Order: sequence, then structure tokens, then C-alpha cells
Amino acid sequence: MSSKLKMILGSFLLFSLLLGGFVLFNLHRLEDDSSWLDRTHSTIHRLQRTYSDLTEAQANYLSYLLTHQTRYKETCLSQLQALRKDLDRTERTPPEEPLLGKEMGRWETLIGQKLDSIQDGLDDVAAGRSDRALALLQERSEKTRDQEIKSLTTQMIGTQIWFLKTRKAFEELNNRKELRFLAVGGVGVLLLFGLASFLIDRQMREKQALLASLRSSEEKFRFLSEAAHDAFLIADEKGHIIDLNLGAQELFGASESELLGLPISGILRASDAEAVGAIDGLLAETVGTRTLEMTGQKKDGTRFPLEGTVSHWTSQNGAYFTVVLRDITERKFFIKTLLANEHRLFQFLDAIPVAVLVREPNGGVYFVNRKAKELFRIGSEALPSTIRYPDLIRDLYQVGGAQPMPDQELPSSRALAGERTHRDDLELRRGNEVISLEVWGAPIVGEKGRIKFGLSALMDITQQKRSTESLREREEFFRNIFEEGPIGMILSLKDGTLVNANRAFADMLGIPKRDLLGHPFYRYTAPEDAGTEKALDEKLFDRLLPKYELEKRFVDLKGEVLWCKVSASTIRDPQDEPLFRLAIIENITEQKEAASALRESEERFRALAESANDGIISADAAGRIVFFNPSAERLLGYTSDEVRGKPIALLMSPASWEGNKELILRYFSTGDPTLPGRILELTGQRKDGSQFPAEISYFSSRTPGGLFFTSILRDITDRKQLEELKDDLISVVSHQLKTPVAQVNGFIENMLEGLTGEITPSQREYLTEMRSIGEENYRLISDLLSLSKIERGVLQADLQPEPIRQIVELTARDYADFIREKGLEFLFHGPDQDIRVLVDRNKTVEALRNILNNAFKWTDHGSISLSWGIEEGFGVVEIADTGVGMDDPTLKGLFNKSRVLGPEAGRSGAGLGLYIAKRFLDLQNAVISVSSERGKGSTFRIKLPLIRS
Repeated sequence: MSSKLKMILGSFLLFSLLLGGFVLFNLHRLEDDSSWLDRTHSTIHRLQRTYSDLTEAQANYLSYLLTHQTRYKETCLSQLQALRKDLDRTERTPPEEPLLGKEMGRWETLIGQKLDSIQDGLDDVAAGRSDRALALLQERSEKTRDQEIKSLTTQMIGTQIWFLKTRKAFEELNNRKELRFLAVGGVGVLLLFGLASFLIDRQMREKQALLASLRSSEEKFRFLSEAAHDAFLIADEKGHIIDLNLGAQELFGASESELLGLPISGILRASDAEAVGAIDGLLAETVGTRTLEMTGQKKDGTRFPLEGTVSHWTSQNGAYFTVVLRDITERKFFIKTLLANEHRLFQFLDAIPVAVLVREPNGGVYFVNRKAKELFRIGSEALPSTIRYPDLIRDLYQVGGAQPMPDQELPSSRALAGERTHRDDLELRRGNEVISLEVWGAPIVGEKGRIKFGLSALMDITQQKRSTESLREREEFFRNIFEEGPIGMILSLKDGTLVNANRAFADMLGIPKRDLLGHPFYRYTAPEDAGTEKALDEKLFDRLLPKYELEKRFVDLKGEVLWCKVSASTIRDPQDEPLFRLAIIENITEQKEAASALRESEERFRALAESANDGIISADAAGRIVFFNPSAERLLGYTSDEVRGKPIALLMSPASWEGNKELILRYFSTGDPTLPGRILELTGQRKDGSQFPAEISYFSSRTPGGLFFTSILRDITDRKQLEELKDDLISVVSHQLKTPVAQVNGFIENMLEGLTGEITPSQREYLTEMRSIGEENYRLISDLLSLSKIERGVLQADLQPEPIRQIVELTARDYADFIREKGLEFLFHGPDQDIRVLVDRNKTVEALRNILNNAFKWTDHGSISLSWGIEEGFGVVEIADTGVGMDDPTLKGLFNKSRVLGPEAGRSGAGLGLYIAKRFLDLQNAVISVSSERGKGSTFRIKLPLIRS
């Protein structure tokens, strides 16, 4: 073989090999590209399945809202869970096509939002907010979301169908081209490439299998579309139906052959002007996805409402429209039913006898029923928008209130704030007319928990309140008389069986009321009295006696005998027949015992009085003597018979009687408690006219015979003589000691001033201490001398008009330096005006010095203040300190002479200063008061008679 031939043959062989390799490459590529079929079918299947599950979940959700049956809720929750899992899987395997991926992402987001909306609705129903869930279902945003989900589902399904058809045609065209190419190449290389032909035949068989799989996928898609609940229609650009599913056939009641080729306007009617253009001019008007409400027409001419979604899509063969339709007859019926229910509700509210008022959040009136218009005197034809809310509430008051109720406190206002209220203390006042009201308030909540209205219901309870109050008063009156009366009361039958018994009777016997009822009361009566009472009861029920009274004996739970006074009568029916025996039982055991005790007491008193050393005299309320014991006879020289029935004034000197007559007579006539227990000193007068100092005390006693008074009289002649000797001794001693003590104090003062020469610091210290002791002794002697004069009654007050400022300055003059030397702050203040008081200057200054000296002794830290002024018609001087203070027991005995020897007098002095100050001020008709607290100091206030200019 020549080299040229070899070269040509080799080149041909090389070309054939390259051609065969190219063919093999294309066959393998065709095999690889066939996987798009499964992905497309899987996408279509998932879209249809997910949309179908979502539709079923919505249907179960709506059924649960309408019926509240648990099975719908459980099915809905199960479907929501499955849908969320499906969405999670979709997010992990996104589609390969970018455009489909964008639409799929939007579709998944909307479905997720819808699932959240259904879950929120279920939660609202579980929380008792069904109205909120229904309102959320009717929101326009919910409808828009549902329509967009339908549109996207239809659009993506339509796009995938077009993709299947277009890809199928494209693949068939490529297959034909490849077959022609292979046939031409096969003729040239048939003998050389038998093996290649075998391979091509095998690839063709596999390709046919793929085409069969494609047709099977198309059948699956057809099956899924036929199983969908909604109707699917596909129309060409002229609006003629080119494809539909079984749901469309069922919806319109026609077969596929009857519907194919028909214009869409032949089976749909527009419900509004917007829909007319969308149906009659789909090609020109429809852009993107639109949701319309339309009227469908069945084969038999029946019309029904539809909700339709129109989506537009294009392919190489032209423009197409996918229409998804749903029968909304049930929804329309549901809305119509809601409106009818609302109308019936308003009719019901107008018919009820309760006033109903609904307020808007801005304060306007949204609704008032007929009763509310009558209550507030509004014309029956008046519209809520013409009613001013302030005009309604201007006459509303709280019971007992003088001003109208504030708007913010009314139930309707508190309802707008989210509160539920109820009150029965409001009333509507119009002149003399008062209408009592019971009012309820509650919020009306709309979507998302927002308060839309405030509802208040008002009921006229005027008559009810009057009747209830009257009934309550009568019942309370009779119940209190019977149950709470202090005297026992029982109701019994003719045989004595107790029907009722009050607390007093049960307590009297010591037996619980429940154990008394149902038993004859005779079992608690002393046997010797039972027969008499039974005989009287028979006469009572036989109407022989209208009533009876007797004293009888009961036996209590402990077996003790109780004397009782029983008053019995009968309670009769309208025919005047006796029904019950009413007995009023008064326990007179204490009276019986008291009478016996009184007799015993009188005997003991008489025995005691007969043996007493003091005179014991008793008088009646008129002051006439009724008892005179032997000691009184010996003391006064009268016998008991001589003074019995005589006035008690016979036993006193005329001066003593005149001095004490008013007090004693007031005590005898009124029982004034100021006298009993007090010991008075007066002058007694004997039968022979001689007089003697006496001490007398009075006591009273009330008996069935009236009020009586007993006095104990004691001769104190010996004691008076001893007291006079003591007072004279004190006066003499005090007077004799005052001058030498004053001289010693003067000598000490001269030595301290250096008049006797220089003294050492140690001597000055001793002399200073001696001066302090001497001043205290001088004050003690002065106090004792003053006390002696007070006790002997020789002290008198020389009252003269005096400037109160000068009195205060004289008081402070001798103490100001000592107070400051002690480290205390001394406050001295008062008005500049001339205030004059009627006082004894020296005694007033002495009294104030005693009080200031007391403050100085008992104050170690802080301050002492001395102030003056005018208050309530008096000149007032106030001395306040921050000392140790006093407790209540100390305050009560502060101005008593006896406390000078008590523990409070232990710091310095004899403690007579405050007692003398009080007696000096009493002589001048001045008033002294003190307030104090332990640990916080004391304040003395002295009120002096003011001279008015």
C-alpha cells in the first residue's frame, strides 16, 4: 500500500475516530442532562402538596373558630408542625434555577407568616379571645397574604409546566438533529464503526426510556393538579381555556370537553368595575399576579361568588394565564351571618331593660340603647354621633357626694383603661328626683389586644334599693329584738316543743341553741313549777287567757336553779288561731340573790357601824339623816332618835355649811362624782353648840329605795394642835435662820471679792463651793418660810398692773450668767409691745424663779429659753429646757407637797419650789401647765390675767 494511500486511510481513520468520540460524548451528555426531569416533577409535587396541606390547615382552623371542637384544633396543630418541617427541609435544599429560587423564597416566607398567624389565632382562642382571632381572620392583610400565596403557587406550577413542555420539545428537536447526523456519519463509517453503531443503539434505547419517564412525570403532575381543592384554569393570550383540572370541572359543573376552548368571560362574571377589565381584557390588563372577587356561572346557569387569582406567564409559544379559583359561598354566608348577628345584638340591646352605653377611645359616643336614651332623656331618634358625652354624666353623683363624679372615675372611662368595674353607689340627680344606679364597666378589645371601646351598663335600682332597705330594716329590727335582745325569748308549740330560741335564753341555760330546738322547754323547768306552767299554757292556747306572767325556776346545764320572770302570749294566724307561744324570759336570779345579799349586808353594816370608833352617818338624797351610829352619838351629843329625819346641816357649824353647802347638795341631788372618796376638813357642831375640827368623807349607794349617802366623821382636834405647833416651829426656825445664813453668804461673797485680802486658788475653790451651799440653804429656808405662811393661810396677793417684760427680766437677771457658765444656751425673747398683767409682782417673780431654777438644775446639755407673749386673752410666759424631762407618773404628782421627800428631790434642794410656785400663782388666778417627755426636756406655760387697754 502506498504511503499516500496509507496517509489518506490514516486520516480517514483518525477522522472516524474523532467523529465516534464526539458522538459518544453527546450521548453521555444527553444521559446526564435527563436528571432535570426528576427535579422539576419534585418541585411541582412539593408546591401542590404544601399548598394543599396549608389549605386543609386553614379549613380546620376556621372550623375550630366556628365550633371550638378540639379535634379540629389537634388536626390543625399537627398540620402546622408538618408544614414547618417541610419548610425547614426546603431551606436546606434550595432550587438550582435563580428565578425560581427567588420566588420560592418569597413563597416560603409568606407560608411561614401564615403559619404564625394561625398559631397566634389558636393561642388567642385558648386565652378566651375568640373575637380577636375572628377579627384577625378578616383583616385585609391576611386576605392579601392568602391571595399572594395562591398566586405564587399557581405561577410557579405554571412555570414548571411550561418548562416541562418547552424542554420536552427542545429535547425532541435535538434528538432528531443528532439522529440525522449519526445516520449520515454511519453510512460513511458503517463497516469501520460497527461497535459505534452498537453503542448508539444502546443510547437510543436509554433515551426512549427517559422519554417514557417524562410522560409518566406529566401524568403525575396531571394527577396532582386534578387532586387539588381549588380550580386551575390555563388560558392563552386570547383568553381561551386550554387546560383545566378536575376541581374546575366540579366547580362549574361541566366536563373538560365542554370547557376547553371557551373564553374565560363565558364562565366568569365581574363583581366590580376593576374585575371587568381583568376578565374581558386579560392580555391587556393583567400584569403579574392579581386576586379578584368574581361571580362564577355553572353549566345550569347558577351563579355563585368566587375568589380568583390571575397570574401571567410567557413561553416561546406565546403568553399564557393561570387562573386559580375558589368558591367563597361559605365565607360570604359566614360574613352575612356575622352581620345578621350584629343586627340581632343591637335589637336585643334595645329591648333589654338595662341602659347600655358604648364609648369610643376619643371620648365620643358609639352606641346608646333605648333604655339609656330614656334614662338620660335623649330623643329616641338621636344618633350616637350627635350625643355629647359630658351632657350624659353631668348629673351623675356618688352616693353622699356633693360634686358630680369625675369622668376618670366612671366605669366607662375605667373600661377604656382596660379595667372591669362594678359599683352600686352611683345616682342620677335631676332637681328633687334621685335615681339609684348599679353600673358595670368592661373594655371591648379588638385586634392585637387593643381596646376599641368602653362598655358600661346601668340599671335603675331605685325601687329595688328602697324595697331592700325597707325589708332589711324590718328584718334587722325584728331579728335584733329576738336574737340580740338582752332578755331571753322563745317560740314554742302547744306541747312546749321549742321552735326557736334567742341567744340570751341559750346563754342563760348554758345550752347551745341547736340542742334546745325540737325539745319541750318543760324539761329545763324545775319539776315543782312545770305543772303550773302547763296549765297556764293550755288556757293560753284555748284562748281562755290572752297572756300571763309568773315567776318560775329553770334548771341550767350545770344543774343550777335560775329564777326567771316569764311573760307569755300567743302568735296567731290570719284566722286568729294560736300558732305559737311567745315567751319573754327575764333572769331575776341576781335580783333574788341581791335582795338576800342586801339583807345580809345591812346586818353586817349595822354590826360594823355599831362597833366603829368614828361617827358614821347616812342620809337620803334630800340630805335627811337616816342612820346615826353610837360613835356619832358620843361625838355630837345627839341620840339617834333626835337626829333621824333632820338635815345633815345640823351637824356642821354655820360657816362650814355655807362653805360646802353647794358642793354637798349637788352631790346629794345629782351624784356628782367630784365628792365621793374625797376627805374634807370642816368644823363640826355638837348639840351643846361647841365646835371642833373634823375630817369627813362621803360614799354613795343606790338601793331600790333610792340614792343614799354615808359619811364617816372623825374629830381631828389633837392632830390640828400638833400641826399648828409644827408650823409655828418651822416659821420660827426659818425666820431665825434666814438672817444669819444671809450674813454668812455675804461674808463669803466679800472674801471672794478680795475685801479680806488675797486668797489662794484652793481657798477660792472652797469658798465658791461654800457660797453655792449657802445659797441653796438660803433658798430652802425661804421656801420653808413661804410654805409655813401658805399652810397657815396668812399669805395674800397684792394684785397690781405690771409690765410682763419687766417681770421676765427680773426673773432672768440672777440666772442668766449661771446658765451660760454651765455651758448652756440661754434664749430670751418676746414682743416689744407693752403687755400688762394683773399680778403680785414679787410673788410672780418668785414663782418664775422657782420654775427657772428647776430647769437650771435638771438641764446639763442644750438650752433654756424664757419667752413671753399674748395668747387667748392671757399674758403668757413660757420656760422651756432640753433637760432630762419627766414621765407621766412624775407629771401627775409634780405640784404636790408630798413629793419633796420622794426620789425626784434627790439632786438638790428640798423640792418645794414648784409647789410654792403653784400656790403663789393660784393666789393670783394664774394658770400653770407643763408638758414633758423623758429624755427630751420640759416646757412650763404660765397664763397671767391680762389687762386690756
